Amino acid sequence: MRGERVAILSENRPEYVVAEMACAMIGAILACQNWRLVGDELEHCIGLVEPKVILTSKRFVRTLMGLELDDFPVLNLDDTYQDLLIAAPLADPCQDVDPEDGLVILYTSGTTGLPKGALISHRAEIARMTVLRLDCMITEHDASVAWSPLFHMASTDQTFSALMSGACVVVIDGLKVDQIVGAAERHSLGWLVMLPGSIAPLIEFLRGNQA
Repeated sequence: MRGERVAILSENRPEYVVAEMACAMIGAILACQNWRLVGDELEHCIGLVEPKVILTSKRFVRTLMGLELDDFPVLNLDDTYQDLLIAAPLADPCQDVDPEDGLVILYTSGTTGLPKGALISHRAEIARMTVLRLDCMITEHDASVAWSPLFHMASTDQTFSALMSGACVVVIDGLKVDQIVGAAERHSLGWLVMLPGSIAPLIEFLRGNQA
C-alpha cells in the first residue's frame, strides 16, 4: 500500500529490481539494507522503517534470523517468492502516487553513529534521470550495468534512470569483471560506474584477455 515500507536484504539479482519497480508502481517504499553492516546496525536500520514485510534471499536468511527484530513477516526470494508471484493478481498500474512520495530508502555510512535512512522521492529519481540524459546524452539504447550493491545509489539510481529511459539493465552479483566485460560486449553502455578499488581488476582482466 502507498507509504508502507518494504525492507530488502539481498545480493544483486533481478528480483531486487522487480521489487524496486513494484514499490514504485504502488507507492510503497523499498528500504535497501546494507548486508555489510553488523548485527546491531542492521537491527537499527530495519527497525527504523518498521517494514510491512522483509524480502531476503537464501544467502542472508541466517543473518536475518540472527537479529533481534519485531515479528516482521519475511519472504525468501529463493523459497516461496515464485509461487506467490504466479498466484498474485495483476496490480492496477493507475495508482494514486504523488511525485513527492518516497520511493527508496538508502542509508548513510554511519561513520559518526548508527546509519540514517535517506528517503528519496519519485521526483528526485526522475530528476536524476533527466540530468543523466542531458549531461551524458544517455538514450534508450544505452544499457546500464548494476554490479555494485543495489543498496547503494551507484546501482539503484542508475537502474531507475536506465529503465525510465527505456534502456535495459544488466544485473551482476558483485565485482565479476568477466561478466561486466561480457555485458559491454553484448550491449552499448552509455556509462559504467566503476569505484576506485574496482578499476585495477578490470584493467588487469582486459590486459590478460587481449587477443
